[in-house]
Amino acid sequence: MSEPLRVGVCVPPRPRPHDPGFDKPWTWGCLKPDIQASLVSELERVEHLTIEPADFRLAWVDGGKVWLAGRCLNELDALFWYCEVDRQPGAFALTILKILAADIPVYPDPNSWEIAVDKFTAHVALARAGLPVPEFMLVDLNNLAPAETALSRWGGAMLKPRRGAWGKGVTFIEHPSTLRDLAGYIRSTTGGSPDGGLLLERYYNNDISRWSSVTVLGGEVMYGYRKQASRRASLPGGRQKVYDPDEQGGAVVRCDLTEAHVQLAKAAAAALRCPIIGFDMIWVDNAPLIIDENTSPGNYPALYAEVGIDPASAFANLIVSLVTSRRPAQ
Repeated sequence: MSEPLRVGVCVPPRPRPHDPGFDKPWTWGCLKPDIQASLVSELERVEHLTIEPADFRLAWVDGGKVWLAGRCLNELDALFWYCEVDRQPGAFALTILKILAADIPVYPDPNSWEIAVDKFTAHVALARAGLPVPEFMLVDLNNLAPAETALSRWGGAMLKPRRGAWGKGVTFIEHPSTLRDLAGYIRSTTGGSPDGGLLLERYYNNDISRWSSVTVLGGEVMYGYRKQASRRASLPGGRQKVYDPDEQGGAVVRCDLTEAHVQLAKAAAAALRCPIIGFDMIWVDNAPLIIDENTSPGNYPALYAEVGIDPASAFANLIVSLVTSRRPAQ
């Protein structure tokens, strides 16, 4: 009989306000505490796996190997992670994951995850796969002419932080002068673009009542949901955006998805090669359009209950499927 697989797992809970650790967001996970506790319990009962805690964010590199509390994580059979990390290129935690991924299977794969977490590179990947995303462009602060031309053609654009910020910084821009002055402010205060250029998306008139967010796990759609008014903010001209400055999620209601939503979400998840992913969609020209990709999509116990899915079991099944898929036949 083969030896159990040694699987490193980094799936800490996401604390609620006033929970221990809430004041240390760099230690947060992505799952609600009740889902996380049930998930860990289920994984520990899987007979052919030995689960080892592996918070790689506390690790270090010595001699090209990743070490944590006296253990070499490169000797694990696989690593699964679902937690908050610094999203900037070259960030420490992502570097650790990439070093590990050169030796062992890491899920999500950090290279695919890095593409998906960047709204620009994610849009590029989806567009190359032939999937519907807004017209978009990336411009340098010192060359705004292409963006000004696009604004005149589009009639308006959304300026977005490339790596997401819960709606913070998402700005509607209608006039080239606004873009000019915003770029001038950034140059005069930072000396350059800290976001690697300005990401602009064409704004499309749409019906707020048809906004849909879709959570995808292991290539399967879990459910669709919509943010309520308390998680939205006003923009000029009666427009709105999702806005959650405290980064707590919630204030959602489940929404029905068309077959077009479901098939688009599945195709987009496959294109980005992310086992845990979400997509925000609007309805344009009688079809869904992906306007945002989320590497930490909404995982809400109440919504899972509405559709009859046990979230802890769904995550446990995903992890087992991923880590055993690379195991040689016995």
